[in-house]
Amino acid sequence: MKVNIPTQLPLEDCSNCLKKAYFATPFVDDDEINAGMDGDEESEEMAAIVEEKLMLLLEKDEGLDAAKVLAKARRASFELSASSRNLSAPSRLSIQMEPNPSSGLPANHLYACSSTFSALPSHPSEWPQAPLMIRPSPNSSTKIRGIRKSASLEYQDFPDFCAGSILPINSGREAPGESWVVDFESNHFVGTMLMRIKQAPENLGKTEYQKPSYFDGKKRKFQAIVKGRFKTPFPMCEAVTGQMFERPAGKLPARWIVSSFIKLVLALAPQLEVQLEIDSPRFLAPLVATAQTVQENQLSPENEAREIREYMCTNMEEPIEEPLSTDRSCVLPAGQKALGISSPTNTTKMSVANRMKTRKRIFNKIMAKKEASLHFQTSKEYTFEFYQHLLDFGEEGLALVMGRPIGKVGLSEATDGQPLKFMSAHKLPGSPDSSGDLDFLWSFDIWHASLFPYAEMALSDDDEFEDSN
Repeated sequence: MKVNIPTQLPLEDCSNCLKKAYFATPFVDDDEINAGMDGDEESEEMAAIVEEKLMLLLEKDEGLDAAKVLAKARRASFELSASSRNLSAPSRLSIQMEPNPSSGLPANHLYACSSTFSALPSHPSEWPQAPLMIRPSPNSSTKIRGIRKSASLEYQDFPDFCAGSILPINSGREAPGESWVVDFESNHFVGTMLMRIKQAPENLGKTEYQKPSYFDGKKRKFQAIVKGRFKTPFPMCEAVTGQMFERPAGKLPARWIVSSFIKLVLALAPQLEVQLEIDSPRFLAPLVATAQTVQENQLSPENEAREIREYMCTNMEEPIEEPLSTDRSCVLPAGQKALGISSPTNTTKMSVANRMKTRKRIFNKIMAKKEASLHFQTSKEYTFEFYQHLLDFGEEGLALVMGRPIGKVGLSEATDGQPLKFMSAHKLPGSPDSSGDLDFLWSFDIWHASLFPYAEMALSDDDEFEDSN
C-alpha cells in the first residue's frame, strides 16, 4: 500500500527518517490525501481498511492538525496484522513523496515528525543529551516553529535534534549568543523558550562553551524563560502553571513525605490546586503569582513590524529581574488597581526577592477573588522566568531534594514513568476540574532516562488492556 502525501521536505533530505516525510506537512486537507493500493487482494483489502479508518479520523477530528490525525491512522494500521509492524514488510505502509515548494526550513526542523504524538519517546540511547531530553508535549497545542541559536533569526539543521520530538537543553556554560532557543506557537500564545539545566550534558561540537556558567553562585539547578505575545486577551487570573499527568501516580513515597512536600509547595503557592489521587493527577497554581519574574514590555521595533505569528526574540540571554514598581514593565500597579488598593506599594527600595513576594501576594489575591478585570494585552511582550533548586537531574535518576531528614526522593516510579512538564495553560472558567478544562499556552515534557522503563511498562500494560477489550 502507498500513501501519497504532499510534503515540504526536499526529496534528498529524507535519509534521516523516511517516516518524517509522512508527518512533515502541518496541514493537509482530506482531498490532498490519496491512499492507493498496490499488490494482491490481501494488500488491497488492507489498504481499504486503513483508508476507511483514516477518513473516519479526519472527519471525527475536524480542525486538528492532519499530522496528528495521520499519527492516529498509523497507530490504527498497526492493528491490522502482526507483519505490518515490520517497516520492510511488503504489507507495511510505504511512503511516496510529492514535494511541495520548500518551506525554507531544514528537514530536522519541520513539525510534526513521526514521534511527535507518540506517548513513548525514542529510546534514551538516541537522545543526544542523555540522560535528559525535552520535547513538546504530545496532545498539547504546542507547535514548534524552529530551533536556533539565541543571537540568530535563522533556523539551522542541528544533527540529532528534531523540532517535533527532541529539543536542545542548555547547560548554562554557553558562550554569548550560543544558547539554544525554541520558537513555538499555541492557540493563545506565540513565543520563544530558553531552558537551562545545570546537569545537562553539553553539545560539544554543536555550540561554543565558556568556563563561567549561568549557575555560578546560584543555588538553583533549573531555569526556563519564555518571552512572547498573547494571541487572546483573556484574564490573568485564568492562566495557570504547574504539573499534570495523564495516568494515575505510581508507587508513592510514604504518606508523611508526600504530605511534607505538599505543605512545602502550599507555603510557596497558597492558591495551589492539588488533585493527587485521581486518574489524571495535577498540581496547578496561578501563572503570574508563581513565576519568579514577570515583565510586561512594549514590543521591540522588529516584532512591532512582524505579524504576531512571526514573533521571534533575540535577547533571551540578557539578565532579567523583577522590575521596580515605577518601571513600566511592572505588572504590580495594575494588579493592585484591579483589587481596588488606593495606596499602591512602592517597591523601589525593596530587594529583588521582596519585590517578587509583593507581586506574588497581590496576584494570589487576584486568583482567590477570581478578579477578571485584568487581562493580558496582545500588543505587549510578556516575560516569564522560572527557576528552582528542588529537582535533581543527575545520572542516578530524577529526584526531588527534600533536605533533612528526608533527603532525595526518586520520582521515576512515583510518576509511573511520566515526564515532568514545563507548562502553562488557560484554565477555562466554570469548567469541571479535568485536563479538558486547560488550553495550553505552552507545554514541554522533561524526560530522564530513569523514567523510560516505567513508562514503557505502563504503556505496554495499557496496550494489552485495550487489546483484551
